[in-house]
Amino acid sequence: MQEWTEKQQALRDEIMHQRHYTIDQTGKTDTYIRAWTMIKNSAEQGVTWFGMKHRKKVLIRYMEDLNLYAYVEADEESKAVYYEQWEDFACKIMDLCFRDKTYGSAMFGLLPISKEALVNKVIHDIALATIEYPEKFGLESYFSVLNGILMKQLEIHKEVILKEEV
Repeated sequence: MQEWTEKQQALRDEIMHQRHYTIDQTGKTDTYIRAWTMIKNSAEQGVTWFGMKHRKKVLIRYMEDLNLYAYVEADEESKAVYYEQWEDFACKIMDLCFRDKTYGSAMFGLLPISKEALVNKVIHDIALATIEYPEKFGLESYFSVLNGILMKQLEIHKEVILKEEV
């Protein structure tokens, strides 16, 4: 367990609150997972010239939910907290991808895909959401650290998944 300074702990508490609670203090879905899902879904829909301005505005909003802008402006001490939160998020995303029967199948969950195909699907989704889609708006540099974290977690999860018995 990492020791946090008072400043880091305050930022960590703030991020955890942002990620997991609404204004009325009721629990909610992880904001990072929601933002990731929306970015991925938008990327899968593609971008037309007519919808470019709106799509960029929506992407920026979800980038704010992921704290990508805050990370760029943060000092090194604060960046460690954002990094830790993104690692937690990436681990959850990988668990969802590799354990969800619908994500790991074709035809609405009826036909499971191979483990290798599932790994390739996750790689494709990471590249689409953190490189290809943001690149259309000149925003890919904001995703570079998050992309690295997701790929690192993918490698960790991939080793475990490929070793598991069917």
